[in-house]
Amino acid sequence: CLEDGQEKALPELERMLGRPASEIKAALGGELRKLYTTDQLTSEAYWRAVISQSLRLPLPAIRPKIGEMIGKRVEDVSDSDISSTLERKILEGYTPIASVIDVLRRLDDKGYRLGMVSNTSRERAARWSQFEFFKVFRGHVNFSYSVGRKPEVLEHLLKAMAVDMTLELGQLVYADDKLESVETAVQTGIGGGIHVIEGATAAQERPSLKIVRATPHTFEQTLRQTYGFVF
Repeated sequence: CLEDGQEKALPELERMLGRPASEIKAALGGELRKLYTTDQLTSEAYWRAVISQSLRLPLPAIRPKIGEMIGKRVEDVSDSDISSTLERKILEGYTPIASVIDVLRRLDDKGYRLGMVSNTSRERAARWSQFEFFKVFRGHVNFSYSVGRKPEVLEHLLKAMAVDMTLELGQLVYADDKLESVETAVQTGIGGGIHVIEGATAAQERPSLKIVRATPHTFEQTLRQTYGFVF
């Protein structure tokens, strides 16, 4: 339901850090991301590790660029300034996808129970929770920084929603822009999954797992035609 802020920020991060976007993307992921999204690293510690360890850049090398952006002299730019500036670039990219939000609101109006899970950090979760549309989840939102990564975060959500794991689990549909997350959800027993990506064709992606592809604009159509949702 949100555009990928990290993906959108990559061109700007490339200019700021002087490294190829592909290299930066790899540095932002892996074990460091797992530690960050489970609250084992602060934002400042995460970015320091990304820059110094993964990208092997000396922090002083990027202080001039950060200082220019935030209006500080190079000698006054702190590690906290660096991490907060880089993190803000990603946070700014997380914006609601209008077509998906419209579908969620109408599903909520129809009485469908909605929930959200995400492998994300405390800082990013706080940003997302400010969006007005989060009301459609009626408090059923779980983030990995507080309860662990998928599938644990999904299991916590199902319990919080009082889902009958025998009678109701197979009636649920899970949608995500990460195929791996959709596969994990369906393998836990959820009835079906939708891999929502730009430029997707309306076709089965993992027929044996009941996973189909959709774009944000065909999301409603997929819910109707594949899973029988009524709007």
